[in-house]
Amino acid sequence: MNTWEIAVLKSIESLGGKGELKQIYKRLPVSFRPLTKENKKITIWNEPEYQHQIRARVWVLWHKKGELIWISKGCYSLTKKGIKRLEIEKEKGRS
Repeated sequence: MNTWEIAVLKSIESLGGKGELKQIYKRLPVSFRPLTKENKKITIWNEPEYQHQIRARVWVLWHKKGELIWISKGCYSLTKKGIKRLEIEKEKGRS
């Protein structure tokens, strides 16, 4: 289980099933994945490292796993496959 991927999917779900990267950047660390000191470190691109992690996971969820779909620049939506993965993760949590 990739906890970054799950946190991204949960963040988008909590935004009504679709969300912009800016919204995910704000929501994910507060509600779904506590950030470490390393995650908060500013990169050479003058942004926190966790934002790079989020974008990398979004790319994988979109291009490789089909759990997100691109709507417009910086905006993504859950697919049926993404929703199903969240349902499976919730069931695992109850077991």
